[in-house]
Amino acid sequence: MNGPHGDIPAGNVADVPLGTLEGIAGQAVILGRDSGGLYAMTSICTHAGCDMETSGTIDAQGALCGCHGSVFDPNGNVVQGPAHSALQHFAVSVDGTGAIIIHASQPVSETQRTAV
Repeated sequence: MNGPHGDIPAGNVADVPLGTLEGIAGQAVILGRDSGGLYAMTSICTHAGCDMETSGTIDAQGALCGCHGSVFDPNGNVVQGPAHSALQHFAVSVDGTGAIIIHASQPVSETQRTAV
């Protein structure tokens, strides 16, 4: 299972409306925005390592793994197995121009948000 690593550009905060949850193409990460701010997590399913960004669906309701049917809520918690563990969250920063960077080498708590 190859997970995301390093700093991943993820667009501009102006293009990420409240209630958004979307995969970042080719990067194995999911970017979300809720009332607390921006957050990011892996799109690699914790069951068998499938990338839900390419083999599944990601939308405002959460993520579905197309390999074996695991379902995750918008915060990456398991709603339906066979996965048994939540998705790993990563640090997110926003620079003065609104550019979003996901720091996939910096795991954080599932409750951490970057205010925007």
